[in-house]
Amino acid sequence: MLAQLIVVSLVMTLALHLAWRQFGRERHVLLWSFSYACCALQWLFNFAAMALKSGPLYAVTSFFLILAIVLSVSASRDRAGRSAPWRAPVGWGLAAMIAGLGIQAAFGAIAFGAVFLPAYISLMMGWIAVETLSSDRGTLAAEWSYAGVMAGFALFELCLAAAALPLIGEQPGTSRGWAYRSLLVSGVPIFFVASGVAAILMVAGDLSTRLVRHALVDPLTGVLNRRGLEEIAEVILHNAHRTDKLVSLAVCELDDFNSLGERFGHAAGDLAIKSFANALIRSVRDGDVVARMGSDRFVLILPDIRAEHAAVVVARIQQGLAGLSLASAGGAPLQTSFGIAMTGYGVDSLHALVQLADEALFQSQRSGPNRVHIFGSRS
Repeated sequence: MLAQLIVVSLVMTLALHLAWRQFGRERHVLLWSFSYACCALQWLFNFAAMALKSGPLYAVTSFFLILAIVLSVSASRDRAGRSAPWRAPVGWGLAAMIAGLGIQAAFGAIAFGAVFLPAYISLMMGWIAVETLSSDRGTLAAEWSYAGVMAGFALFELCLAAAALPLIGEQPGTSRGWAYRSLLVSGVPIFFVASGVAAILMVAGDLSTRLVRHALVDPLTGVLNRRGLEEIAEVILHNAHRTDKLVSLAVCELDDFNSLGERFGHAAGDLAIKSFANALIRSVRDGDVVARMGSDRFVLILPDIRAEHAAVVVARIQQGLAGLSLASAGGAPLQTSFGIAMTGYGVDSLHALVQLADEALFQSQRSGPNRVHIFGSRS
């Protein structure tokens, strides 16, 4: 059994390290890799301790076990977005080592290795399950699977500690420990392998989510790109058509953006675009959509709202930009023009709405900077 667990630990270490190197070098993946490396060392020293019947080697085994748990909890906290994710687990790990030495000195090796350590592992596995489900990334199916495995692992370790309680004071290897040994031999490999598989699936799920995000989100501003806009617009317009509701769409561009870039450089242009995107995000409602179509060109989708009300939202955006200036562009103010169109009268596709809003935007820009025009209106 120990040989198989060593092999599984090494495979998990290699797989997670490759995932870390190839896919974003996220710290929690590296911590998981180190955790399984410590598990491999723990199983190796455990094998040597059993073969040589060496107390010091059992102590080294316990050290690597506690270190593996500390790294695993730190990884889960880091993935969940906790600040200083290692501090609390390291504190618990040091406390466990000190308490373990005291328990072994007072009550013997079984009290430490067969009762205290499983109880400690149970507590830490439960902590990992909670951290996994409280991640700010959102809860995915892979996260539920991993949290479920960790919760099951925690319950198993608690049962293991309970089974060992009657053995306190006995000599290691006593025949009375058959229930504990049976539980240990049958359960540890299952939960250890299951936790490794669940961790790999969660890393793969994170990678898939990140790839989808990169495909749909503009990297400079964090809003949707053209592809993301097309996908969500299809859903919004379909729902609006099904429920017989209106959707307004606004196309907007920064006024004199090209001259700003020519005078103050590419960095000033990027800053203007990011400031503009942030102003758009702050001004829209939950459920509204902000997307960047390219350069300084943005699109707003405003469901369940008429064009006249969309113009009020646009005016709020322009007011927010009025007090905003770019220090890197000589204090130049940001001004923008908007064109607005609305579904209805056979206009129910993104392409048609953008085309009409473009015509309205052209009218705005002809009228001067910082203007708004609604398609079909005379003002």
